[in-house]
Amino acid sequence: MLGKMPIMIGGGGEKVTLRLVAQYADQYNYYGSPESFGRKIKILDEWCAKVGRNPREIERTVTIYSNEITAEIFEDLKQAGAEHLIVPCAGPFNFSELEKLLSWK
Repeated sequence: MLGKMPIMIGGGGEKVTLRLVAQYADQYNYYGSPESFGRKIKILDEWCAKVGRNPREIERTVTIYSNEITAEIFEDLKQAGAEHLIVPCAGPFNFSELEKLLSWK
């Protein structure tokens, strides 16, 4: 028998989506600037307090396209609370920006 499958909820709706994340999700995903991501994380933490959940139980992920990756954005997302980045790839493939991201620690 397989273990529990994690639930990821993505989006930025502050009244419904983030409340549902606080109640049910194992992971939260967002696409946007580091500033807006940080704002959503604060609101998510507020929802967690309202529903009685430890906000650190929810993994925080951000989708970022490879052509948007810079060292500054990478650091800003980490500072805003991102734990994992999701980088969608589609052809034509240019992995140079992704390779830069993978070299940053």
